[in-house]
Amino acid sequence: MAQTAVTLDHVNGATAAVVVVETDNKKKSKDGGYILEAPQAPPFSFVQGKPTIAELVIATPSLSILLAAVVRANLAGVLNSPYTFTVFAPNNDAFAKVPSDIANTLFTNDAFLPHLTDLLLYHVLGEVITTNQHAFFNNEKLSPLNGEKLLVTRPNLEVNGNLLIARNIEASNGVANIIDGVLIPSWVTNSITDLVVAISQLSTLLSLVSLAGLADALAGPGELTVVAPTNAAFACGYCQLFGFRCWYSYLGRHSPLPRL
Repeated sequence: MAQTAVTLDHVNGATAAVVVVETDNKKKSKDGGYILEAPQAPPFSFVQGKPTIAELVIATPSLSILLAAVVRANLAGVLNSPYTFTVFAPNNDAFAKVPSDIANTLFTNDAFLPHLTDLLLYHVLGEVITTNQHAFFNNEKLSPLNGEKLLVTRPNLEVNGNLLIARNIEASNGVANIIDGVLIPSWVTNSITDLVVAISQLSTLLSLVSLAGLADALAGPGELTVVAPTNAAFACGYCQLFGFRCWYSYLGRHSPLPRL
């Protein structure tokens, strides 16, 4: 099956971003499982005499919260490498707008490090694109490294409704744009039920969850981890032999329902 892939790798002693591979039009779930792919070659030589994007962030006091997030997600080496990027950098005022419960979870709960990484990659393009290029025309969509999309709107030049308050800040390995809001990936508002609905290979699981009356439980507040078998997993010989009773028993092992 085609998949979107994002990961980090070590190339010639430096940590480098790996190409995002988008091979179909279906949005993938963000579960922290990244797939190794070949690293991209730098499209142009390292520009001498300018700081890297990581050094720009370090040197800018209004980006101190972004710096803390980048360090926590172990992405500082990526932004310090010769691989080239366009970065949308939320300032401290932007992070102050993030609901405190979400911010506290991302910055203190190690179980949510994949989510923090995904959020940060939502702010990074794997190539240098300046705001005078066609990609930044009104209603154009950009492709950040987490595999989702960003919408550009004008005349004020906003990305997903967030204003670019400083544009095309040159670095040796790309450009940075300071924005007045944090770009929010889909997992912030999507429940587990939403993800199951969006993934065609989980249609059998969706039917069983609905049949068992668990859809609301998986859509409600709280932190859950779900082991989600694909349709192929449900097509095992045992399930075909015992049918509904086998499937209902499966749900009993993965939910508050009593086992048969």
